[in-house]
Amino acid sequence: MSRIPSKFLPVISDTGPIIALFKLGLWEQVIEKYDLVLVENVVKQAIFYEKDDGTQHPIDLKPWITGGQIRVAQVTLEQAGAFFKRFDANYTERFDEGELESLAYLTIAGKEVLIVSRND
Repeated sequence: MSRIPSKFLPVISDTGPIIALFKLGLWEQVIEKYDLVLVENVVKQAIFYEKDDGTQHPIDLKPWITGGQIRVAQVTLEQAGAFFKRFDANYTERFDEGELESLAYLTIAGKEVLIVSRND
């Protein structure tokens, strides 16, 4: 069995890797090879990337969502609350909303998944 993730192993992504993939021009290749799962806060946060010259370029994930290449995962308030109860505020304050929602989804996914994050 290959150790390389594929469409058979879902990948939960935070906002940072999405922005980096767009900036590097690798977005299309990644979504062709991976079963990408995003939570709602990540979709809301991934709105633009910035080139090295400072120009901003918009990101619109809707075509890939409606086309079925990206799945958007739902985390209910109850599920998020159960996740937050596992940690004290000092821990959860270190993360943004997209990271926290992604981690909460990871705990309820019910199957083996990968998670990617990037902290600048």
